[in-house]
Amino acid sequence: IFSGAALCFRICSKMSALKEVIVDLSVVPIGKDISMSHCIACCTKIIGESGLAHITGPMGTCIEGEWGEVMGLVNKCFEALQKDHERAMITMKVDYRKGGRLTSMPQAVAQCQQQCQQHCEEQCH
Repeated sequence: IFSGAALCFRICSKMSALKEVIVDLSVVPIGKDISMSHCIACCTKIIGESGLAHITGPMGTCIEGEWGEVMGLVNKCFEALQKDHERAMITMKVDYRKGGRLTSMPQAVAQCQQQCQQHCEEQCH
């Protein structure tokens, strides 16, 4: 019997390689302690050591890379959660563009900020 995340990982691993994705990952351990900082620090360390591009924010971490690499990293975080917690909530949002490369995370943020500023200059006076 597979857990939901392990089953998802096994299915997703069979998808063809070299699909660039950006995944917004959020993990919430449930149980033991009120504080989540130890668990979050553990997952952040795993992600940081992966070598994949990532941006950590207050509600999750965006990870950029090839589908299999990113899903493998999500699985490592899941396995780390299982060591200390009987229950956890993991939320993922995936951005994928068929036939083309995604805009890198820093570029996407810069473009968004530029467009917001331009819109504000045009509309907010």
